[in-house]
Amino acid sequence: MVVVRGGEGSPVLATLLDPSGFAEIEEQANLWTPREKAAGVLRMTAPFVANRLLWTLPGLLLLWVVLRRVGRERLVLERDPARRRERRSAARRRTAPSGPPLAAPGRPSGVCATLSEAAWHAGLSFRGWATPLTLLMLTAMGWADRSSTSSCTPTARSCPVRT
Repeated sequence: MVVVRGGEGSPVLATLLDPSGFAEIEEQANLWTPREKAAGVLRMTAPFVANRLLWTLPGLLLLWVVLRRVGRERLVLERDPARRRERRSAARRRTAPSGPPLAAPGRPSGVCATLSEAAWHAGLSFRGWATPLTLLMLTAMGWADRSSTSSCTPTARSCPVRT
């Protein structure tokens, strides 16, 4: 934003490219007196309205599409009981008990339960493509940052300053 607004760029373009809308707010607030800054209300200029529409409508449209595809009934309602009974009876017919019956469970272990729950959540997280892709991107960004500053020494003048 500093390059577009500070250079010879159009203020309208700077306003449209700013996802927070700060460029337009700053432009309006710079012209105000201290009294107006305390109680002033922003004007809804055309670039500001276009910025808000540009940065909020895609997310709202995506949310609308997702909510239309996921039906509440699929999440809440159970399947047909007749089909469920049919599946249970077929499963019972297929599996015959083998070996001795299971013993009564012993005292529950908090550590085992915690590890079991952690394994279940990890499996759930890695079931899709989002978590591995995110970890890959984070690793690549960390590697790129490390490799870009690895040749710097404390006395080198061209190294970026870390704060």
